[in-house]
Amino acid sequence: MLPILFPLWIGYAGENTANAAAGLPIEHILNAGMWDLACLGGAGATIGLVIWLCFFSKSAQYKDFGRLTFPCGVFGVNEPVIFGLPIMLNPIMFIPFVITPVVIVSLAYFLISIGLITPPVGLIGAGSIPPSLHGLANGSLSFAIYELIAIGISMIIYYPFFKLIDKQALLKEEQGEKNE
Repeated sequence: MLPILFPLWIGYAGENTANAAAGLPIEHILNAGMWDLACLGGAGATIGLVIWLCFFSKSAQYKDFGRLTFPCGVFGVNEPVIFGLPIMLNPIMFIPFVITPVVIVSLAYFLISIGLITPPVGLIGAGSIPPSLHGLANGSLSFAIYELIAIGISMIIYYPFFKLIDKQALLKEEQGEKNE
């Protein structure tokens, strides 16, 4: 989809920036800023999962893994999570990986359409800017605040799946200690 969308978004970024500079409303709501919102912490909006892993894991394996991947997730790099956890080809993690970005972007679109949030300008290549700073860079304080709320939404959606994999890993660790 990106080869189709990026040429549109490049044009939208110019128009949206000109409108923002002139004090006019942002016309193109679905832009690169919304794509970046869907990718908070990387594809699948995995920032919530990374926070659970880093700060709340009971298994040593996932706690260590979370500590390694948290700095990457803050800057939108989640390949270590995709292939290291793994999320890729993992039927348990497939559900939140698909649902989380849809929920976050759909809610943002609704809140923008009713005027509660100012839409982002849609800067191209801003996806590695940490959440909230990304919203500010896109010219919207309310969008920056929503990005923090979106992290909470990501955490809520990933929570039951995180608990399941963490419990499985903890049982394996306990069985490994008993066998030694």
